[in-house]
Amino acid sequence: MTQVIEPSFIGPYGDSTAQNDRVRIWGPGVMVDGIPFDAMNEDQCSKVLESFARDRPGEVLCFLKVGFWNPKEPDAPDPNEIVANFSTMEGGEFELFADAAGIRTTFRTNVGVLQHMPKGSKFHFVFRSADSWWGMLIVWGKNDDLLAVLFIHLGRDCSMPLRPGGKSAIETAADWVVQNIPAEEIHDITFVAEGGVGKCCYGFKDPTVLKQRVIERYGAGVVSFIFADTSKNPPNSGNAAMNLGNLIRCESAKVFGHMTNVDYRIGYWCSACMGGEHPSLEGRPLRSNARELSSSRDLYVISSEVE
Repeated sequence: MTQVIEPSFIGPYGDSTAQNDRVRIWGPGVMVDGIPFDAMNEDQCSKVLESFARDRPGEVLCFLKVGFWNPKEPDAPDPNEIVANFSTMEGGEFELFADAAGIRTTFRTNVGVLQHMPKGSKFHFVFRSADSWWGMLIVWGKNDDLLAVLFIHLGRDCSMPLRPGGKSAIETAADWVVQNIPAEEIHDITFVAEGGVGKCCYGFKDPTVLKQRVIERYGAGVVSFIFADTSKNPPNSGNAAMNLGNLIRCESAKVFGHMTNVDYRIGYWCSACMGGEHPSLEGRPLRSNARELSSSRDLYVISSEVE
């Protein structure tokens, strides 16, 4: 059986005034199946996913091949602007695995959606990551039904678009809701985001370009909100620190500010230093590019249950 090393329970999320309309969320957990973390390449990830899906019949497993827009390939699709609909298999090409218990994208996308999940259903969003934040946009109907849940990969360039004129993954998720769910059917929406690398470890020797991007998108007044401190932990000690959680707050305010039925909650949990306290195998902390200056990844799973 594939082991999921899970931190503490995060949820529930939903309208606090209604009864029984809750989504319980755990995450990020780390998947492992007797394979050394250092050897977790894509083929081995596939084997772990197969085992995980077969161990959990009746549950939905959605694997997103997340990614970033590459300025060297300016005409390539921007993963921030592609929605993988795991319910309708729209958005690109999908692969079924583990006797159709699991679904994965063959294209890069930072937004995945499941629609009309009934009470009692369990589902899992899986992605490879080191330091990225993640979010969920949970859309409740007026009949206490879960109309849609959107998973959002919230790396820095997903939260604040890198492509000139492009969208953030948060913006794409919100636009999908507007375009696909009639407003009169929506009771309320919850956006939740969790860490991710913290300002304690996310340092930059020269943040000039990043600060300019912040100014162009949000205005000069928020620069000190996003770059208020210096990084405390090596190898970036003393460098200007980006508060990725505050960046997500700015983007959330930009995207949801005109919507009166959205409650958004942003937590804090640092994958670079607090990741060392994660109950991982043999005490190995979560993979962190900020801490290790490497490109290695962990296989994360965000698990949910509709109550």
